[in-house]
Amino acid sequence: MGARAVRVLLALSWAAAAYASGVPDSPTKLEFPPLTFEPPSAEEARIELPSGVPCFVVRDSTVPAVTIQLLFRFGDFDDPPGKEGLASAAFQLLRTGGTASMTPDELAEELDSRAIDISARVEDQTSSVTVGCLTEDLGRAIEILTEMVRSPRLDPGRLELIRAQTLQRIAHRFDDPTRVAMLYADQIAYAGHPKARMTSAASVQSVTVDDIKGFLADRLQPGAMIVAVGGDLSRDDAAAALKPLLDGWESKPFTPTKVPPDVAGLPPGVYVIDMPAQQAQIIAFHHSMSSTDPKYDPDFYALRIANHALGGDFTSRLVARIRVKEGLAYSVGSYAFSNVGYPGLETFSASVDASKAVHAATAMLEEINAYRDGGATHDEVTQAKQSLFGTWIEFFDTPFKIASDYASLLASNRPLDFNAKWYAKTEAISLDEVRAAAKEYIRPGDLRWLVVGPRDSILAAQAGGESLQALGKTTELTLGDPGTAVDLSTVAR
Repeated sequence: MGARAVRVLLALSWAAAAYASGVPDSPTKLEFPPLTFEPPSAEEARIELPSGVPCFVVRDSTVPAVTIQLLFRFGDFDDPPGKEGLASAAFQLLRTGGTASMTPDELAEELDSRAIDISARVEDQTSSVTVGCLTEDLGRAIEILTEMVRSPRLDPGRLELIRAQTLQRIAHRFDDPTRVAMLYADQIAYAGHPKARMTSAASVQSVTVDDIKGFLADRLQPGAMIVAVGGDLSRDDAAAALKPLLDGWESKPFTPTKVPPDVAGLPPGVYVIDMPAQQAQIIAFHHSMSSTDPKYDPDFYALRIANHALGGDFTSRLVARIRVKEGLAYSVGSYAFSNVGYPGLETFSASVDASKAVHAATAMLEEINAYRDGGATHDEVTQAKQSLFGTWIEFFDTPFKIASDYASLLASNRPLDFNAKWYAKTEAISLDEVRAAAKEYIRPGDLRWLVVGPRDSILAAQAGGESLQALGKTTELTLGDPGTAVDLSTVAR
């Protein structure tokens, strides 16, 4: 008997065995036991450090390693006008600029020799310094962290290196249509709001070491700080290990910068940016919910399901029409983003051949309208929920992730059980609630359509008579010097 015949017989025998054992003939028919995972509670994880600093500790001793994050309640929104990029430069210099007892090179060598990893990050409303190390090196890691945040050297030479690297990134930020579209979308949606502010070559050039010292003076202190600890450390051990960090460090009252809760942005319509490329990037958006909106719970859960069914995975309507049926785009989708204290965005996007951009945008709008007016089906909502449920466990994939999420939730004044209850709240949303959320929060008439790519190809006459003007008043924007801030002041409000 030949090898091929043997393989066929084996396959048939396996299939017969599977049939006899009751294995379904399709993965969609598989049944699983109920999910019984119970996330760690914030109350069990929370302790209070000296000066009243809140700290979340989630222990896991399976690996002899610890990660600690100092989260501060200030960020990019705190940059003074004309000094955009200051917060980012400050935290990069904290990380690389040495300490009172170590030059930048000595600091780098010490960290490398012990495999201690320290990173710094700045976001809109928070900044953080995170250290990861083996448990046996924790004492030395905290000594270095303490020097880094309490007595930084802020080496001028390292600031010049940071400046040069930042200017290089700025010089290339208009290289790709997708990056340009994302940058200008914020400018259009949030014109006049801190979210629309951006670094420029001039603002980066203006930052000095004295600026950084003044910026950090009243901000980098225990009153602005929340700590997260994950790994091989108990709550008592974490409190003891962090004591040297806080001993003698003056804590002052701290009030985070109040972010304007209202936004207007530029008016709905079509915005075209001419850029040489084969592809065009389409982003359509309008303002959506803030996490502080009274109706956020349960409406945002319903809206997220609605978006997932409309454009969140391969079975969604936008993908089925724009990518699968018409072959207009490789990537297409819809998303609902919320922000802390100010409106997020309802967003639809696609990357398409530039000559097909108008048809793709027209087809997207048709699907959005049909979905909003006709409503999701029971099967679409079921599929969307199942897909979203698969992401829930990502909230809890490491002890440090759990602790740092608790710190972030506390910093943004959101319920500490938000992640823990996300699954149950999503599961409880009904078909009617999804349809109602789509009706209320997906507003095609409010969309700003941003199309980035070769102008002539985008605006060329279409065989079916389609035009961007049918989507709204069309405004052409000039792609300026990447080193300057985006100027949209000439666009009529």
